[in-house]
Amino acid sequence: MFTARKLHAATAAALLALSAPAPAAAQVDDDRLLALTRVEELQKEVRELTNRVETLEYELGRERKRRDELYRDMQARIDELERQLGAAAAVAAAGESPDDAGGVENDGAAAVAVNGESQDGDAGAENGETEAATADPESQTAAAIPPDPAEVQARYDEAFEFLKRSHYSRAVTAFRDFLGEYPATELSDDAAYWIAEAHYVTRSFADALQGFQLMRRRYPDSVRVPDATLKVGYIQYEIGAYTDARATFTAITTDYPGSRVAISAKTRLQKMDRQGL
Repeated sequence: MFTARKLHAATAAALLALSAPAPAAAQVDDDRLLALTRVEELQKEVRELTNRVETLEYELGRERKRRDELYRDMQARIDELERQLGAAAAVAAAGESPDDAGGVENDGAAAVAVNGESQDGDAGAENGETEAATADPESQTAAAIPPDPAEVQARYDEAFEFLKRSHYSRAVTAFRDFLGEYPATELSDDAAYWIAEAHYVTRSFADALQGFQLMRRRYPDSVRVPDATLKVGYIQYEIGAYTDARATFTAITTDYPGSRVAISAKTRLQKMDRQGL
């Protein structure tokens, strides 16, 4: 009885083992697919976190810039006040009031104007006709008027807010509208950069590459050019243009030695070396 029971148990175990699914190639492929999917998710998270770091760094730099501009404005006002006080003290020391001095100056200017008209009245009339012929009020378009800095900043901040909230499509639209209206302000190069960055974060590499390259050509003196160049290299690496990527990273280490972008470029070159690319 005991032997029969043991044989029955062994047989059952063998049948169970035979019926169990063996690790097949399909299972291995599924595991690899899951691993690749997870890697892509992690890469996306890294890009989004990098974007957030860049936006925070930009905001910090902008606040520093505003603080410096406020300091310079206050200093200029103080200097002007000191100059006026010094001038008033000099006038008082000379025994005349600032109003009297101003009156003398105005009288002198009036005398010059009268003399100029009496001596060259015909020339003045001719010049007046020439100015009337050339100074067409309608030709003074709104484009000749500098944009209001506060309005420019408000429009930029509105677009930048979309970027901070990871609303990348809306950010691209808002920044494009901004550039359409303000193509040559101190914030225009930043707007162009963020358009390309939004495409990069969402893996729209063709649009991102075009955007970064356009930004570099349109604003060659921008402080954003090194970062834009680094992103060009990253995109070239992502799309498999390894020769172009290596050339871009190498150029960065040469053009911006010791900088943050140069360190990042060198790190990626070392990775490519390990990969044999």
